[in-house]
This record gives sequence, structure tokens and C-alpha cells, in this order.
Amino acid sequence: MRTEICPTHGDFCTSFETQIHITNSDVEVLEQNCLGQGKLALKDGATRLLPIAHLIRLLKDAESKLQGVHAHPRDLTLVGVRTEDAQGLTLFVARKATRQRRLDEDLAEETHAERECAKGLVCRISPLIDRLHERQLSTEQLCTALSAEADPARARAAFVSLASSSDPITDGAKIIHEGTNDQPKRSVQVQGAEIHRVVGRVVSVDQGTRSCRVRLASLPEPSSIFTEKDIGVRVFDVALVEDVGWLLASLAASLSESLEMKLTINAKFDIRGGVNFSATLVGFPDAKKASKRLEAALAESMASLF
Repeated sequence: MRTEICPTHGDFCTSFETQIHITNSDVEVLEQNCLGQGKLALKDGATRLLPIAHLIRLLKDAESKLQGVHAHPRDLTLVGVRTEDAQGLTLFVARKATRQRRLDEDLAEETHAERECAKGLVCRISPLIDRLHERQLSTEQLCTALSAEADPARARAAFVSLASSSDPITDGAKIIHEGTNDQPKRSVQVQGAEIHRVVGRVVSVDQGTRSCRVRLASLPEPSSIFTEKDIGVRVFDVALVEDVGWLLASLAASLSESLEMKLTINAKFDIRGGVNFSATLVGFPDAKKASKRLEAALAESMASLF
């Protein structure tokens, strides 16, 4: 019996152990088809690659096996992997062969092009990550930079992955991302630094959070955050910090009317490439005009009832 030390759970004693036996579940990947890897350089020739999903299944099977043979109470036991063993794992990303038979030279050429494209994306994103860690990156700057990419969704996913990754990434020849000291995250948030004019249809109001939900209706001026594709589709919450805003938003919601607002906008980017916005109301370009328009709409609505 040995005594181990777990970083989270402290000292404990091991009574049994097992090993994972891999049989006919790994995939051979040629070196020329490898898009990237974790910490170690590839060996010459081919590498046997075990899919992560199958590895997780093997770990769960091994956990069940150990839990079935020990006699300790379940709430007093922990099944795990030694930290140094886990750190010794190297994860690869490799391109799979298509169903149609292809020449290795063609596949290798495409893989090389894809790898160079990914490296270029990392080079363009890295300065944004540095500014994020220095707390100097705004919603406007990030949205403008990522929207300029050929595939904005992929760029957003890459940004979140690199911004929250604690491990270095290499392409087999050199390190293309150093990693950070932060714990991995599934999303990254940035704050807005500018005031934006938008017209939104008030969908609902929430008295508990003193906010309203708005569907983007139009853009009175060019936006560094929203695009034409967002109009009529993008929905976000707006915090109402003053009574006038709450009153007009409530009236607009009851009448299904739109409001032109001045907002500061924050963004939350997730690991899948999606982005969600939230905003804080700064004011209205013309509150009196908006109020009169809503009062007229209310009067017309009331008249139609009689």
C-alpha cells in the first residue's frame, strides 16, 4: 500500500490499481497528415492515434472495475490518475482520410496548407490575447478584428481556445502558442468602450432584474459590433439603470414598439464560436419624441378597444 498526494483532495492511500489495455481502437496517422500536436515532437513515420472519446470510455471502464473490487465506503474513495502521468499525455489533432480514396501526396499538400492557415490565424489572434490579459481589449476592437477573418465563427472559437488554454501548442517544429497560467474556460467576456445607437424592438421586460429584452431592428449608424445579418435576428438583454428607461421600455413592450437607444455593449464569446451580447442603457437620442410617439400609439390602441 502506498500513500499518494492529490492536489485537490490531499493525502490518501492506494489499495488497488489497474492499467488501460488498448486493443484495436487506435488509428494510424502518417506524420505528413498531422495538423498539430501537444508538447512532444512526432516520431518518424506513423503514429497510432487513440480517439479521445474512446480513451474516456476506457477510463470509465477502469474506474468501474476498481470501484467493484474495493471494500471501502464510496464516499471515502477516489479513483484518479497520477498528475505526472496525466501531464505525460500528448494530444494530437490530425486530418482523417475521406471515404473516397485519395493520394497521400494530395492529402499531405492540403494538410500543410491548412496547418499554415491555422498558424496564420494564431499569429493574428495572439496580439488580441495579450491585450485581453492586459485588460485593454474592448468589445469593439475584438468584434472588428474577428469579423475581418474569412471564417469569423472559427476565429471566435480559436480566440476563446487560445485565451483560456493553459497548455502550449506546437505544430511539431515550434511552439505556436505559449499557453497561460489561467484555468481553462469555456467562454471569454469583454467590456464595451463606446456608446452605440441602435433601434430595437422591446420583446419583454423583467422587473426583477430591471432589464428588458430587445430584438435588433435597425442600425441608425455604422456599427463595429453588429452586421446587417444581425438585424431582425440578434436578441440581447439591456440593463435599465434609470426610471425613464424603465418606463419607456415597459410601454414599448406592451405596444410591441421599437425604441432608439444609446447603449454600451458587452460580449461573451464561447468555445464553439458563438457570441452573446448584453448592454446597459446610457440614454435615448430623443426621449421626449419617443415618449410622445408611444403615448400616441397607446391612445390609438385604447381607442380601438371601444
